[in-house]
Amino acid sequence: MENFWKKVKVTKNKTECWPWQGRVNKQGHGSYVIDHSPMLSHWVALLFTTGLPLGSYTIAHTCSNPRCCNPNHLKPTPVPQKGSQHRTNLDKAEQYEISMQLRRKWDTPQAIATEHQISIEEVNRISKLGQTK
Repeated sequence: MENFWKKVKVTKNKTECWPWQGRVNKQGHGSYVIDHSPMLSHWVALLFTTGLPLGSYTIAHTCSNPRCCNPNHLKPTPVPQKGSQHRTNLDKAEQYEISMQLRRKWDTPQAIATEHQISIEEVNRISKLGQTK
């Protein structure tokens, strides 16, 4: 946990953004590796400060700064349960972007699903398509 916070510019002012200083993905979100698994830095910040089971939530930045790791700027929202509404109208460019995100392995499939507002099943389908090419 200590190594994580060394990569965050934490200020005494809890209303300011605490920007991630490490590696970022194409969308500008910080990327941090735990047990050989890349995770979004704002998710890790929330995990370390609240203990929330992150697979059960999407995390929105109330400050609109994708690098921000200030827990006061992160709003957890329960992930929709199976059978709820997700986008299904992905164009070829979005499918390609998702397949590239999966190849880079910077984000978890759940994070990719959340970012693109699609189901995890759709991410898995795109992943399988990429493996057959």
